[in-house]
Amino acid sequence: MQQTLINATLSSVEFRFEDLVLHTEEVGKQLVEFINKGNSAPDQTSRFIKLINDTKKPEAIQKWKEKLNDKERYLCEAAAGETLRACGYGTEFDKPERLNPGQAAYYSVMDILHRVRNRLKRNFL
Repeated sequence: MQQTLINATLSSVEFRFEDLVLHTEEVGKQLVEFINKGNSAPDQTSRFIKLINDTKKPEAIQKWKEKLNDKERYLCEAAAGETLRACGYGTEFDKPERLNPGQAAYYSVMDILHRVRNRLKRNFL
């Protein structure tokens, strides 16, 4: 497992979703410690870890790969392949062409529209 807390001195925390799901106790303790700036009570930590354990779905880790088709996975890697690899994620395609600024803008707008649609579906259906 990679180092979970990247730089807590900058008032931010980074962790991998997979680590939270697969190593709940370790990552949960680190998160509660970070959130409470080192002043967490043991019962707080155990409640947080229990909440995660009660609601986590390990099968969700790979769900995005199953839901996206080849073209969508290729575009994800074209847009974020370097970041994915830097964060320790394997990539499927050797060297996809990077998105040009127009493509990046298009996909950013489409992402916003999909998020709005999904939020509306959750709230009104």
